[in-house]
Amino acid sequence: MRVGLDIDGVLCDHVAGLCERIRGRYHIHLRPEMITEWDLDFGPSSIAEELRSAYGDRDFVLSLPPVRGAQAAVSAILQTDGLTVAAVTSRPVEAKPATDAWLATYFPALDIFYTSKKETAPLDLLVDDFPLFVERFAAAGRKAILFSQPWNRQDEDHLRSLAGVTIAQDWDDAVGLILSMWPQRL
Repeated sequence: MRVGLDIDGVLCDHVAGLCERIRGRYHIHLRPEMITEWDLDFGPSSIAEELRSAYGDRDFVLSLPPVRGAQAAVSAILQTDGLTVAAVTSRPVEAKPATDAWLATYFPALDIFYTSKKETAPLDLLVDDFPLFVERFAAAGRKAILFSQPWNRQDEDHLRSLAGVTIAQDWDDAVGLILSMWPQRL
């Protein structure tokens, strides 16, 4: 089974880093749990605009920490015979060199797919925090796990009702779901 793990919000804690960047640039104190919609407007800018700008900053990308529990979880998944794991992202092309370096630092065993259409990636299972990618992947007849984050919680009930979609509250939950799906030979 081929498992795809989204980078931002699943492997990489980009929102924590973005909150620090916003604090430094605008003196606005946001915490990740305050980001309850993806394109939150915070006055002088928005989360999406700041992220687009930040992707061009190699130092910013390289400074981002992994999501808590992600490294141990990926290690556990990689030890399961028959599972292959790759990172998958829709980050823009200008972020590719820094993203590759970040991945080599924190998740060196993972290959990476860059695509804006994750439903076309050669994967059997996708773990992602963006509801639209999860929905499209499941609509393509494959399994998807929504990695719960403050910005996607309002979509959980809808996604839970779709065939092929489950919700993971954290990495322990995600590992359990991934391993429980493996014997089913997706």
